[in-house]
Amino acid sequence: MKKLLAVMLFALGAVSASGAYAALGNGDAQRVTRAEAAAMGLNKTSYYLVYNTEDMARLDDQIIKKLEKRSAEYYSVVYFVPRRNKDHYQAMVIEYKE
Repeated sequence: MKKLLAVMLFALGAVSASGAYAALGNGDAQRVTRAEAAAMGLNKTSYYLVYNTEDMARLDDQIIKKLEKRSAEYYSVVYFVPRRNKDHYQAMVIEYKE
């Protein structure tokens, strides 16, 4: 757990949370930013990493499929921009409930 936290903190300098990639949609869950979640008083229920070695569109597809299997009310996505390994795309998905 400490190692994962250290890796995540190190990677924060390379995080893109601007939503520049395709907007994700899920019929049940509503996408919010982390700031909106804090302002709405939402509670984090879980978070997980999703990764892909093909492209960002495939990564978005994987996130949508994962969200469809879960029961989140709200979610946010933080994209990690690849540095050394240009074909390794990652995103952290955070799920929230009221």
